[in-house]
Amino acid sequence: MAGPDRTRAVVSTSYVPNGREVADPWHQGPTPDAALDAVARFTNPQGSFRLPAQQLADKLYGDEIPANVMVLGAAWQLGLLPLSLESLTKAFELNKVAVKTNLEAFAWGRMAVAHPEAIESVLDPKAPVKGISSRIAKLGEKLGMPAGAYRELALRRADDLAAYQNVALAKSYLERVEEFRKRAEGVFGADEELASSFARNLYKLIAYKDEYEVARLHLEWVGTEGAQAAKATMLLHPPALRTLGMKRKIKLDKSAKPAMTVLHAMRGLRGTGLDPFGRSAIRRRERALAAEYQAAMLDALAKAGADQTGLLKRMAELPDMIRGYESVKERNLALYDQAWAEARAELEAARASLT
Repeated sequence: MAGPDRTRAVVSTSYVPNGREVADPWHQGPTPDAALDAVARFTNPQGSFRLPAQQLADKLYGDEIPANVMVLGAAWQLGLLPLSLESLTKAFELNKVAVKTNLEAFAWGRMAVAHPEAIESVLDPKAPVKGISSRIAKLGEKLGMPAGAYRELALRRADDLAAYQNVALAKSYLERVEEFRKRAEGVFGADEELASSFARNLYKLIAYKDEYEVARLHLEWVGTEGAQAAKATMLLHPPALRTLGMKRKIKLDKSAKPAMTVLHAMRGLRGTGLDPFGRSAIRRRERALAAEYQAAMLDALAKAGADQTGLLKRMAELPDMIRGYESVKERNLALYDQAWAEARAELEAARASLT
């Protein structure tokens, strides 16, 4: 049994949603502080250690998976693992999965204990955002985006939108999130949480997963290395084939690369009159959602008072309700529309009470 007299903990302070939070976007799980306090009650505070493992892994690798190995490295550096460095290194090599990355992540975990100032320099919000193309970074500089979590979040998503469609879409996205941030600042003052929420959800609505995006992700997947990736297959049930009566999913492996290359090259047709996949009702709605969301949030800002910041933050998060594909997504869109109607009514009621 864990206890302050016998247990030491190496804890990642980066918050990870639990299963219920993933399944239900409206479920409020424990706050990061509450979770850390719960761990502290059953461990020795003098002998324990905390590090922002997910945040650090994302900064260094653009992927949170190495975070667990960073925690392992910190535990070893603290002397909590009865294993030699040679044994652990050999274990990573024998596993033959992301060996270089795992060894580096293990070293970063050790660094967090031995030289915490090095970790702080990596996480410095004023430093250039790692993993962002220079072209996107320059767009952020030109727009005067403030340093911090909001800037990093927006730039990462803009970089992804450049791959999703083109740099013009990424530029438009950054201009739209900056317009919202500046207008919101005029109402509520600087609020990184609200700006980040809008940036995250606008991106979600712009980058809906259609046939062209599936092709891009397939090409990224076939570019990976390793025996496991070579044997894997991707299961798809394209709406076009489902409309023609196909009820089963089709399997795609690496042999589909030529077809996926052609389909990805056609992404310039997305949203145009020549888009062969864009005529369905769900695709038409998906294309309209981002502009609808932006207009609704700007309208809410124009009507909100300084004490409505909580309501605006809830409204900004409403697109998180839109999940799933086809019929599932359509049901969630109906709930989304209803939630917007209720939020607008609440805003109007609050506004009326002030007159």
